[in-house]
Amino acid sequence: MDGSSAVTETSYNGTQQSQTTGKGAAGLGEDDFYTLLVAQMQNQNPLEPMSNEDYIAQLAQFASLAQLSSVNENLTYLQMYQASVNNTLSVSLVGKTVKADTNEIRLEDGKCNEIWCELDSNASEVKLQVKDEDGTVVREETFSALEAGEHVFEWDGKDSDGNAVSDGEYTFEVTAKDEDGESVGVKSGIRARVTGIAFDQGITYLIMNGQKVPLSEVSEIQEGESSNDE
Repeated sequence: MDGSSAVTETSYNGTQQSQTTGKGAAGLGEDDFYTLLVAQMQNQNPLEPMSNEDYIAQLAQFASLAQLSSVNENLTYLQMYQASVNNTLSVSLVGKTVKADTNEIRLEDGKCNEIWCELDSNASEVKLQVKDEDGTVVREETFSALEAGEHVFEWDGKDSDGNAVSDGEYTFEVTAKDEDGESVGVKSGIRARVTGIAFDQGITYLIMNGQKVPLSEVSEIQEGESSNDE
């Protein structure tokens, strides 16, 4: 690897929706159905009373309604509990370095989060491409003879001609081949220290150097700082 390359690489060895219960301005609850049943029995034609079969069928329907209401209520409580757990976990991540499984990266003031990849086996060639919002490749770097395992790259915010690109949202892609030209399995994402938490429409986001990443995309939590921390 050319030591003068502006994209450097380092190896690492460690590692509401709201739900209703079926009641509301336009909905009927369990009590409403029982009230209707009693009213129906009180006002039925004495010459043609409700049959036992119809009565039992309606009771079975009401019993099912009660069970579904209970399940729905329990699911609501479960969602609230899960949201509470996520919020507690997210706060504990502030100050820690995390890895997130995303191919999105934000450039801000010429800086961005580290890009990591994990190779399933040794690769003779690893290619990193950074693309703008239109999908145009603005930077491409090729690395040779990388061993299986984790590697971290740093993009300096410049294009392939060495010119600084505009701040904004970008995506990246990492591909790898072995010495026979066959594809090597690779996972990739970003790595950075969590500097804050944001909540938006029931989703918890980690703020990583100005980039908002959903908590659900975090794949690993590390104690150390990333190399792009000041």
